[in-house]
Amino acid sequence: MKWFVSLAFAAAALSAQTVCQPVLSYSPCEIVFELNAAEQQTHPKPYWTVDLRAEIRSPKFKTYQVYAFADGPTRMVIRFSPTEPGSWAFRLTSNLPRFNGKEGTFGATPSDHPGFIQVKNVRHFAYEESKKPHLWFGDTLMHFGSMDRAAFEQTVEARAKDKFNHMRGYLLGEDPKKVYEAADSPNFAYFRELDKRVRFLNEKGFTVDLVLGHAKNQLDWMLVSR
Repeated sequence: MKWFVSLAFAAAALSAQTVCQPVLSYSPCEIVFELNAAEQQTHPKPYWTVDLRAEIRSPKFKTYQVYAFADGPTRMVIRFSPTEPGSWAFRLTSNLPRFNGKEGTFGATPSDHPGFIQVKNVRHFAYEESKKPHLWFGDTLMHFGSMDRAAFEQTVEARAKDKFNHMRGYLLGEDPKKVYEAADSPNFAYFRELDKRVRFLNEKGFTVDLVLGHAKNQLDWMLVSR
């Protein structure tokens, strides 16, 4: 079963590339937008100034709003996982005139994914699609985003073998200087690697429970104090 993406934009309008491989429902797909020279000059720090979002409508007419995030000084990404098979439609809103108002469609095919985890009966968890109970069995790997990659994968493989299904760790790692050179200067390479590790965990059956910052006032040091 495959996912087929079709961007139904007018020919002159949207310079966007889809970079996802064929995926099933409940798997992420990305649409990538490359800023042109004029847009780069107007928005040298797009993570502060670019507004780019999509209203995405499901085959059953449920609507989601998804914001693009910056994946570098010239690259914006909309990432979305469809929750049902069929034809999906979306419309963009942006302060970049080249993208504003553009529309597109994509299709998704069924999968056997149990769905996202939801709260049931106030204090319990269950899977959205299968309705089966979700029994939380977690471990802690606080510096999973910055530790040696081989050690990370080895640990995850071992925990998956032991049937763990949650992994908790710091989003921003232990050393803030490796994440932000300044409060408004993120290290995109770090976040790309973090993305890969979260996806690796997901593929091994883990839900990732992210802790924003280190206990030593890390968020204050990175985003306020300087």
